[in-house]
Amino acid sequence: MATPEQSLLTRPTTLVLCDADLPGIVAAAATREGEPSAPDTPWPLLMPFPASDPLTQAREPACLRIAELLSFRIAPPPAPIAARTVGESECHDLMAAAFVAAALGCNSLVWPAHAGRGDAVDIDRLAQIQDRAALISRLVSLEARGVSGDQFTIQTPVADLTDLQLAELAADLAAPVEAAWWADRASTLPQAAAAIARWESLLIDAGLGIGPSRTGRR
Repeated sequence: MATPEQSLLTRPTTLVLCDADLPGIVAAAATREGEPSAPDTPWPLLMPFPASDPLTQAREPACLRIAELLSFRIAPPPAPIAARTVGESECHDLMAAAFVAAALGCNSLVWPAHAGRGDAVDIDRLAQIQDRAALISRLVSLEARGVSGDQFTIQTPVADLTDLQLAELAADLAAPVEAAWWADRASTLPQAAAAIARWESLLIDAGLGIGPSRTGRR
């Protein structure tokens, strides 16, 4: 993994959080699509996330593969905590990742939180995502001013998409969905089976499916 010192050599501007599930892959692909492609442009950073989720260790190899396919460098995640609630864990992990991003010189963090639930969007969850992103952005901006610039923002590009819209965006971006942590069907974890049940048919309908790996963009 790249160290913070190595990453600072080329001053990245964006850090993308990735759980190696479909929302994280799409957010990473969309970020890469919007990046300048000049040879001297710093590669953006990708961080396995969330740090406090026990599944993150199982997902890390897939995160490394996604970073390779999309030409990201890896940023080490912050230390996990033993949180009392899911919300506390999410807030801690997001804030810690944001401060790491600011310390590395980034002025934005891409958080692939997703409020889609089938063919609808959970409005309460969407509001929660937007509130947490706005509040933590403001806090990091106040504390990191002079390090990463005057304004630090947390972007949530896939938060308000339905599951089908997310699958269709994955197809539009030619996102490397075959690198999802559950895509090789090797995991026996129930979360992997649930992810396959949720996404596979939608990806097939969108024209993707789980196919051979692509090569990196650079």
